[in-house]
Amino acid sequence: LELAPESNEIRIEYADTLLDTGNIAKAAEEYKKYISEKPDTPYAYYNLGLIYLKEKKYDEAIEILKKGLDVDADNKDIKLELAKAYHFRKDYKDAIKLYDELLAKMPDDRDLKYNKALALQADGSYKEAIEYYNALYNENPDENIKKLLKN
Repeated sequence: LELAPESNEIRIEYADTLLDTGNIAKAAEEYKKYISEKPDTPYAYYNLGLIYLKEKKYDEAIEILKKGLDVDADNKDIKLELAKAYHFRKDYKDAIKLYDELLAKMPDDRDLKYNKALALQADGSYKEAIEYYNALYNENPDENIKKLLKN
């Protein structure tokens, strides 16, 4: 980057490499620089959001992922990570709302259904959570879901 500091293409690849090699703090710094130069790129918001989630900085993750959705409102990856951030922050209703939006477009996604069931359960919507767990189990019997249904 010192040879071509104005090259955002190099910056994003550099940030990705830093992230891949575990240099999270430096990767976050590079994604922030990239966003300041090219604020219309959802990919950088997504990756920075992932870093914040990994660091359990849920408020920061929510803020940056929302900005990513401002750039690309239909980005499924960003929506999913935003739903997870809400879930981890215990904002279950917001998480469930996003899971519903995603399920409307991907109704057969088992992971989404499972995540929604977990959020419903955490929110105290036990009847609806059990319905999701039963549906998941009936689609494909799974010992983990079977254990949840017994509890």
